[in-house]
Amino acid sequence: MPVTYGLTASGLVVKTTDLVRQDINALLIAKFGPSFDVSDSSPDGAIAGIFAERMGQMWDLVQQVAASQDPDQATGASLDALCLLTGTFRTPARSSAVTLTLTGTAGTGVTGGSRAATLSTGQLFQTTASTILGALAAWSGSTVNAIGTRVTNAGNVYQVTVAGTSAASGGPTFSPLATGSTTGTDGTVTWRYLGGGAAAVDVLATSVNTGAVGGVAGDISVINTPVGGWAGVSNVLDAVLGNDVQSDASLRVARIAQLSAPGTGTANAVRAAVLQVAGVTSCTVFVNNTDFANVDGMPPHSVEVLALGGADADIANALYAQIAAGIAYQGTTTVVINDSQGVAQPIKFSRPSQVPIYVTINVVKDPIFYPANGDAQVALAIATYGSLQLVGKDAVAASVAAQAFKVTGVLDVPRSGSLQGALIGIAASPTSDATIVITSRQQAVWDTSRVVVNSSNGTP
Repeated sequence: MPVTYGLTASGLVVKTTDLVRQDINALLIAKFGPSFDVSDSSPDGAIAGIFAERMGQMWDLVQQVAASQDPDQATGASLDALCLLTGTFRTPARSSAVTLTLTGTAGTGVTGGSRAATLSTGQLFQTTASTILGALAAWSGSTVNAIGTRVTNAGNVYQVTVAGTSAASGGPTFSPLATGSTTGTDGTVTWRYLGGGAAAVDVLATSVNTGAVGGVAGDISVINTPVGGWAGVSNVLDAVLGNDVQSDASLRVARIAQLSAPGTGTANAVRAAVLQVAGVTSCTVFVNNTDFANVDGMPPHSVEVLALGGADADIANALYAQIAAGIAYQGTTTVVINDSQGVAQPIKFSRPSQVPIYVTINVVKDPIFYPANGDAQVALAIATYGSLQLVGKDAVAASVAAQAFKVTGVLDVPRSGSLQGALIGIAASPTSDATIVITSRQQAVWDTSRVVVNSSNGTP
């Protein structure tokens, strides 16, 4: 049965360049006789080959046009155009974001757009707003210091990372240039060096380049645009990684989720609507359809949305448009919006409560192949693994230990008696390898500033 080419009832059937050439050869022979030379070495055959190649390109173009109408085959701008039909937009490239601590002289102004760089890679981050350094209290002896407390002492700025009571005299005086470390102790307090000066201020900054630009805790420490009175810069926590422009595959998935949004009331429709809110990266919907309060404490006929990211008001508006009248909103965050009649409507939803995870890991290394910054690479591997875990995902010591082997030269993560080589906890200096249970309304939060790596040489 002969094949029908072109647009058919079953779809597009395309001719290859070879088939086009065979057709041209057959037409020439039918016109001029069986002895007509259509070989590639003959002038007529060479001309036939040129025409066949050009006609083959036209068939390829027809195939591309047909594919551009199919969301599963369209790419690039064609896929963008199809997704517009459902109101689905490709996520643009986004810069990494980080909070920088600027130190120096009190009253110093630092304008928005000022830049600092990572020491390890030279990646640039720029401040998003102008700010002024504020004076800090001086260190005092025999004082109880809570985590996060900042003081100035010996011309430097320090912040408490482990709470305790300061010594009777002296105080922290260390600096990375003098000791090679950004942390030191004073009495029972552990301090982190933030920079030189007697004043400090926190300011939001974003990477100059878009995408997943890394900035691990303490690495953004080089002032790139000097300002008189601005002496130091540091990031207490890791940068929140940005992203490249959304891929075609990811956009197709987003389009399918978008198609669930026109429905209202169903859990899938509510989740799809919340995921469309700018900045929302995760959404879980809990529903109690019964006439009784459930084990989670949700009242009868209620809905609780657990959303990560996005503005409160935007999420509240999305929920009001989706959840049917008479269904109770449940959650720990309340936003009041006015309906079309001007009546105030309290909309409730929840944010995942964050559980900071602390890690101490012992690593046996090959002194030849283990990188000079191997400890930092192990900490980054652990923090990166943690940042990819979903809401409600438990923290497991064995999984943490496994991340160390992603770094070249790691030979072992040895056990200590009955304990794993990686110890985890929700406070500094963990002493247990027990799994940290994360509930469905919690999220484990990981950061290199809370990872301590102890490495020692071993024999391969």
